[in-house]
Amino acid sequence: MFSYRSFTREDAASAPQRPDFSSQLDSLFSVALALRPSGTQPLRTEMTAYRGRSLHFAQLVFSPHTTTSAGGKRTDRLLLSLQKEGEVEVTQDGRRSVVQPGEFFVLAPGRRFQITTGTMRAHSIYIPMDRMRTLMPNVEDVTALAVSGDTGIGAVFRAALDEIFQLAPHLKESEADQFADAVPHLLTAALSSLRADHDVAPAHIKQLHCDRIRRFVLENLSDSDLSASRVAEAVGVSERYVYKLFADGDLALMKWIWRERLERCRSELADAGRQDRRIGEIAYGWGFNDLAHFSRSFKERYGCSPRDFRKQALDHTEKPARLR
Repeated sequence: MFSYRSFTREDAASAPQRPDFSSQLDSLFSVALALRPSGTQPLRTEMTAYRGRSLHFAQLVFSPHTTTSAGGKRTDRLLLSLQKEGEVEVTQDGRRSVVQPGEFFVLAPGRRFQITTGTMRAHSIYIPMDRMRTLMPNVEDVTALAVSGDTGIGAVFRAALDEIFQLAPHLKESEADQFADAVPHLLTAALSSLRADHDVAPAHIKQLHCDRIRRFVLENLSDSDLSASRVAEAVGVSERYVYKLFADGDLALMKWIWRERLERCRSELADAGRQDRRIGEIAYGWGFNDLAHFSRSFKERYGCSPRDFRKQALDHTEKPARLR
């Protein structure tokens, strides 16, 4: 049965724990959080929570406070928060963002994080982590990043969340289930607009994406249509970010692709077992679509034409056999 619960609490600032409110969150959404008021003012919390078979979400109002992971408990849900009023500062895994009203972010509550806020209101949804990992295996690499709810798929996602909260008191269980099935897909699309396309991404995340880009390129070198846009789409980052990653290295992306193709062609030209293949076949087979361009590039790289290189390489291979 789809049901809702309303809960309000005000704690003294000196109280070190907030067991009642935290236990409400934990029992409803399987999310263990610890809250502490900022300054000397008491912590005031208001929660209107909705829970069905699959869909769990809540409207939350807080006075200034800090939220951290409760620790000591495995949390199997991803926290998604849409900021409605006030701004929050969120940090996790070396990433830090200031989230404004109209923006949203995700967190993995099972790992260390911190949220610092003034007076605020937010809409939160608690999504099974295994569903998100199925659609977006590296979802935990984009936590604590602010996503705009004003443009693109982010605006579509924000509108869908606003609609579900507006309809919540009258929502049927079957309708809630349908929305619960749609949320991970919509969220994956929204997060893809920033997957690692953020200046605060730590070095290990950048390296992860570099590795994925290189792997995809090497697996598709023979495709003459291979381009930065195709690489970006396959890996799930923006084209601009792909160029930025390789701008920090020794070679720009497309120059690196051409060099890898030339090296594959060079290896085949030197292989006595491939001497029956024409030079054009080899070049086209590794993604070149202009034989004249291939020949010029090969000569510039290796100091001789593909034909001369093949002759020299095969002559060198045959000489030891003649000596015997």
